[in-house]
Amino acid sequence: MQQFLHTRRLGIGLAFMVLALDAGTKNLVLENVLHLPVHVVDGFFSIILAWNTGVAFSFLSDISGAYVQWGLVAFALVVASIFVWMLGQSTRWMHQVGIGLIIGGAVGNVLDRLQHGAVVDFLLFYWDTWYFPAFNVADSAISLGVALLLVDHVRQQRVHK
Repeated sequence: MQQFLHTRRLGIGLAFMVLALDAGTKNLVLENVLHLPVHVVDGFFSIILAWNTGVAFSFLSDISGAYVQWGLVAFALVVASIFVWMLGQSTRWMHQVGIGLIIGGAVGNVLDRLQHGAVVDFLLFYWDTWYFPAFNVADSAISLGVALLLVDHVRQQRVHK
């Protein structure tokens, strides 16, 4: 275990940083925003309070219930466990960073589901009548982590050609 922690500090440390930043920003929103939007850049970006009972970007949010929430928690914990195992196999920094971001984001959203029964989303980008579904720091970390894994994979494919 000590060898795992020593050689994978980057991914593990990043996962804990994402967890801390995600929890901190969600707490700020819960304590200060309540149900009123804060218009940061008028006509483009607001901080709101949105409860997401679905998965990424409110997908499946119309399906609710305790079984669904516990199923999403279980699924996220299985995925996070797989990524922890992958982190133990990883030797490349970009791969470790991507995995660490995904682990931190997944666990951050799981903690929300356990505490609130839904994920706290608060970043809202929009233009005129178009808007991107509200999201949070954990969602951003997961998306960035997936992007880094894809870039790392493409780089590895080029090296092996």
